Amino acid sequence: MIGIADLTASWAAFETINRVKVTVQVAHEVQAGEWALVLRAEAWGQNTVTREAERLASESVRCSALEWSHLDTALFRLLYALDSALAFKELGGRPRTAKP
Repeated sequence: MIGIADLTASWAAFETINRVKVTVQVAHEVQAGEWALVLRAEAWGQNTVTREAERLASESVRCSALEWSHLDTALFRLLYALDSALAFKELGGRPRTAKP
């Protein structure tokens, strides 16, 4: 498990490198009687001219006792998924999960 300082530094570096602002929403859900956390990250452009940020990408992960049991692991996984979505967009492609 890593510390909050490492996680915060990684998050800040991600935003700087990708020139985005990342927001994360956390919700809980029950599926088949099992509690889980659902984390959803969105990468927003930094449009300061119009003061309207464009959502560039979004991803989500589901965390349960059977999968990622540490929040830091889930947040890093979420940043990796978001980075992949941003790369697909930048290269003009679609993520594997996108429908034609």
